[in-house]
Amino acid sequence: MLFQLLFDELLTPSPSVDPLAPKVIALIAAVIAPELVETTGSPSSTTVDQDAPSPSKSQTTPKTQPPVIPHDVEEHN
Repeated sequence: MLFQLLFDELLTPSPSVDPLAPKVIALIAAVIAPELVETTGSPSSTTVDQDAPSPSKSQTTPKTQPPVIPHDVEEHN
């Protein structure tokens, strides 16, 4: 009998919970509302110089490390 009451409560939530949902959704929407960008009304363009060096790439050559050769390895012929 107690199980049936708990099961019914899960399937039909109490009405005291439902009115809070729109308020919570409104608060979430206010927090994540996108900011509008003001436009100047004039067209704009971006020019990319293909020959210019990329700022994300390093201009220095990396130092190479010598190979590691362990001294305690025996060679089998």
